Amino acid sequence: MMRIVSALMSLMLVMGGLAPALADLERTPDANILWVEDFEPFESAADSRAGWFGFEPVEVSAEQAGSVVRFREVSEYAGGSIQRILPLGGAEFRYLQVRVAAVEQPEHYLKAWLRLAEEGNPQLGRLEPGITTVDLGRFAFVGALEEMPLNLAVIGPDGRAPSGGVDVDWPRS
Repeated sequence: MMRIVSALMSLMLVMGGLAPALADLERTPDANILWVEDFEPFESAADSRAGWFGFEPVEVSAEQAGSVVRFREVSEYAGGSIQRILPLGGAEFRYLQVRVAAVEQPEHYLKAWLRLAEEGNPQLGRLEPGITTVDLGRFAFVGALEEMPLNLAVIGPDGRAPSGGVDVDWPRS
């Protein structure tokens, strides 16, 4: 089953040009930024190219809280994620940044990874309040792919759902 999911994700990435355009990303706001997702407004969608896709059963809730989005883990597990397909810009735009505005409860945190099974689902780490910068240039696929499936997850202890909120201001590359 996992191989089928991986093959379908690979096919979706290869056929990216046939999918709907990436919704409401600010493209090239300046010479150093390829795109920014400012969450104004937060867009959930059934297709991760059209907005943020939530897995079933629902693992993460998202609510607009001013200019940030407040994510909460709501699953019976110790974490949950949402996903969005975002552009990659090769070596020229090799840095991914995420600004976490606040974490409500210290036992919950935001984690990011790329859902690329054939690449080992690269883990981007635990994101603390402030701006976290990840060098995507360390991954061989950066020059080969035009898009990446970015997953944001709220992680915390079992049995503590809903979790405390994690406020995210923006991801950008």
